[in-house]
Amino acid sequence: VSQSRYQTGNSPYGANMEFNGTGGEITVASSSSLNAANNKLTLSIWGRKINAGTGAQRFISKDDSGSYYVYSLQLDVNGNLLFATRNGGNLRVCESDKVITDTNWHHYAASYNGTVIFLYIDGIFNKSGRLAAEGCDGATATDGIVTSTQQVRIGSVRTGAVS
Repeated sequence: VSQSRYQTGNSPYGANMEFNGTGGEITVASSSSLNAANNKLTLSIWGRKINAGTGAQRFISKDDSGSYYVYSLQLDVNGNLLFATRNGGNLRVCESDKVITDTNWHHYAASYNGTVIFLYIDGIFNKSGRLAAEGCDGATATDGIVTSTQQVRIGSVRTGAVS
């Protein structure tokens, strides 16, 4: 845990970690259980923006040994929930139709069954599609989600703050 603080009483479950937006994160040691088994993966997190209108915010991500993330669940700069994966330089994304502009707590989830990604916001289905460079309405990506020996990062925000 770095550049973050523990808070009580202001989240749906009574306590949370707040990240400062300049590199604060929780890291989880590498484990084969954190790889996408058979290209299947579900990510889920409660999160909120500290300030409405802030930049892109990664909630959960796992990197490869280079400079790419293997998978990531994040809000993009416009406030759309985004599930992204890279296999080498091949970016595959699925972006929600719903835009989050407030600072309220929301539950975010993405589930990938190896073919189709499903996005949920606050327990409500938002969008599904096949992962592709053009977004989740494009052609099927055939390269899948790679494995990685790197750690998982929670709250690894590069711009903007999140808790």
